[in-house]
Amino acid sequence: MTTTLAELSCPYCRARAFAPWYSGIEDRLKHAAGQYAFARCGQCGSALQVPIPKPEQLASFYPKNYGYVPPPPVASGIKGLLASLPHRLFYDPIYQSQMRQVLRGIGWRPDQQGLHLLDVGCGRGLRLLGFRERGFRITATDFAEEYLTTVREMGFNAFASDFEHLAEHVSPESVDVITAFHVFEHVPDLELAAKTSWQILRPGGWLVVIVPLADSIQAKYLKERWIGFTEAPRHLTVPSQAGMRQLLIRTGFRIERELPDALMSNAGMWALSLFPWLAFTHRKPSKLRQIITSGLGFLTTLAATPLTIVEHLFSKKPAAGMFFARKAG
Repeated sequence: MTTTLAELSCPYCRARAFAPWYSGIEDRLKHAAGQYAFARCGQCGSALQVPIPKPEQLASFYPKNYGYVPPPPVASGIKGLLASLPHRLFYDPIYQSQMRQVLRGIGWRPDQQGLHLLDVGCGRGLRLLGFRERGFRITATDFAEEYLTTVREMGFNAFASDFEHLAEHVSPESVDVITAFHVFEHVPDLELAAKTSWQILRPGGWLVVIVPLADSIQAKYLKERWIGFTEAPRHLTVPSQAGMRQLLIRTGFRIERELPDALMSNAGMWALSLFPWLAFTHRKPSKLRQIITSGLGFLTTLAATPLTIVEHLFSKKPAAGMFFARKAG
């Protein structure tokens, strides 16, 4: 039986106030065929993909390589420099910026050695290197086992899991910090994800979440071209700031602070929204095309940076936000 919009409950604020929003959206990666649509919650402004995909469909929405794959080691010189351009120009600066924001946000001090950090949706684990250098004890998880080979080769403890089965692998009250960057928008059961995070955190522990925001400046002006929506069908939901707050508070957390995601990451969302062909992490282009695409992507991101600064400092409506939620101590 088909569920109508009037019967759908918002996974963020629980209101039943959905109305049609955007339709005819195609997967920006050209992996999942068909067209997709989002409805908007009239209460909190969050977006929900409609119809809601069936659980057994979800794995098929992801290409084999989803996200950044670091290049293999190559000889030094011009060849090595060109191969490392995407990492040097874009990904490493983002990872470093996100790490610094997390450390500032949780009030970390250099004498706090051995804190247990669990990264959910770790990808290839590159952002975890900086945390390890600062004395964190790292556990990493991702839903795809094949993503974890690189993570284990770097010496991290890693296992394959999603939020639904996370508690089977991690003991209650055993983690100091959980990071989940661009994960919640992919999760079918948001309430379970937040509650599981609360259960495995120690008292006083932190959940740090990055999500795209449906009430951002980019979402407002780019509309159905915005990457937060063209990541359908993988993006099952896109929260608003108010919606994300309500989910976290309802599941027992206290919101300590909210920050924009890394400046270059949000500027890159402008670039990939306007020019989706700049993305190549899901395929293997020729070396020449990769170099050209990386250069154009960097220049486009650079051009979008002033506008992104305005989003961050003045409008307070960033394309993606970082939420610091704390379990009571």
